[in-house]
Amino acid sequence: MTGILGMDKISSRHIIHQRIFYYCCIALVFLLPVYGRLIPPIIAVMTMNWLIEGRFVKIFPQIFKDPRKWWTFSFSLIYLLYLVGLLYSSNFQYGWFDLEIKLSLFLFPLLFSTLDESVFDPAKIKFICKMFVLGCFTGSIILLIHALFSKLLYNTEDSFVYSNLSWSFHPSYFATYLAFAIAIIADFVFLNYNKMTVQARAGLMILVLFFFAIVFLLSSKAGIGSLILITVLYILFVMFRKKMFRLGISLIIISTLCFYAAFNLFPYVVMRITKSNTITTLNESSMRSDTSSTSERLVIWKTSWEIIKQHFIFGVGTGDVKDELMKKYKEKNLQALFEHKLNTHNQYLETFIALGIIGFLALLAMLILPGIRAIRTGNYLYFVFLMIFSFNILVESMLEIQAGVVFFAFFNSFFFWTGNGWVKLPYNSIK
Repeated sequence: MTGILGMDKISSRHIIHQRIFYYCCIALVFLLPVYGRLIPPIIAVMTMNWLIEGRFVKIFPQIFKDPRKWWTFSFSLIYLLYLVGLLYSSNFQYGWFDLEIKLSLFLFPLLFSTLDESVFDPAKIKFICKMFVLGCFTGSIILLIHALFSKLLYNTEDSFVYSNLSWSFHPSYFATYLAFAIAIIADFVFLNYNKMTVQARAGLMILVLFFFAIVFLLSSKAGIGSLILITVLYILFVMFRKKMFRLGISLIIISTLCFYAAFNLFPYVVMRITKSNTITTLNESSMRSDTSSTSERLVIWKTSWEIIKQHFIFGVGTGDVKDELMKKYKEKNLQALFEHKLNTHNQYLETFIALGIIGFLALLAMLILPGIRAIRTGNYLYFVFLMIFSFNILVESMLEIQAGVVFFAFFNSFFFWTGNGWVKLPYNSIK
């Protein structure tokens, strides 16, 4: 009798710890696009909850026996490589700081690979995705209210565009969140199209158009590129996977009109894109006097490649990336880049500089292999998530700051572990 009571207590305690983890996941995805400073405390609670429960002592050895657990945990490999990269770094202080920023790359694969199957059911998976969309909506409203007050009280010029609008986030990062929120809505609509009422479809379409407009107000070229990417991917999905050719043709017409209207309604975006096209024809000496983000990126990428060629196999080490870039900026008299201490604005190059070809290939594998599996298992939303992230890290070093690391580390582990990256089900997304 005592043994049964003891088992009941353990079971009840385990359920409480599972609920705490689930509620933390909800808080994290909602707050990520709303107020990023609360994210570290939430991750700390998740980790402490995991440690206090203590089941990892029993479960951790199973990781190496259970393929699903092992594949989930393998996402932490990139972090372990950065840890090794610290061993041959000169700047240990910056190296430790960098590892602290990237800690989510290790924690989330570890936490998810030691979870029970029962933590997430389809309803909970769907709810977490809904909460991220709600967070994006809430964050957007906050930005618009702030921009309105800024305009009314201080008469701030262009208060509703670019960094003046996105005062609490880098515009490209917030645009990435919104692009993924649109993908979540699109996935839900297209998988439930025939079951939904006209009113429900119209309401979600209005929400998509709202996010679409905010991305254009943010004037993020990467964000707009993500919108185009999502549009193409879901048109292909509707026409060739769902065999809904009429809807696909309608989407082509509607999306073409939306992009045409947006480019005419938001001239600031057109100005930035036009300037980008002009800059690509300039030489390096001309770019030194240009302060646009595109000009800076082109010079930085060229400089980064020079460092990569000198440290091709193992890289410069986790802690020395910034120092090597600063040294090169100084050598090439790139004063503006040196003063602002800019990183590579390309995660592929950033990782290549730090860890060499080994780290670069590990990063590619972490994106390509799950993407292939997502297609095979019918999880189009996970595939689209990986495509959005892979595209955006071409122009941003998203694994160098919390806003990018947590976004990728959480959703990548979440989608893979919840079965969407493992169990083969037809169109296994948000239904």
